[in-house]
Amino acid sequence: MSQSPPRSPQEKKALSYAKDRRNAYGENAKASRKAIPLRKAGENRDDRRKVNQELAGLPQLDEAAAALIESSARHEINRVGGWKKWPDLPLGEFLEQQRKFRARRNK
Repeated sequence: MSQSPPRSPQEKKALSYAKDRRNAYGENAKASRKAIPLRKAGENRDDRRKVNQELAGLPQLDEAAAALIESSARHEINRVGGWKKWPDLPLGEFLEQQRKFRARRNK
């Protein structure tokens, strides 16, 4: 195994600003533990509800068409739009954002 060359403190700081991430969503960082699973569960419920509504009209169709539609509906769920996780910001951008907020507040 080759050892990486030692980095200067300035290089370490630049890497930290580029790679470290901070939650900038605007709510308590600990709230994500509950909010993300709750949102995902809601989206899954919505998808299941849409599929079940599509499948409710199947009794009027013949057996072969109903089987084909049911199979495709259950396996090809269309997830259009919906909720997406908000990515964390790199530390450098987060600190710049904090400086701007602070400057605006102090004026």
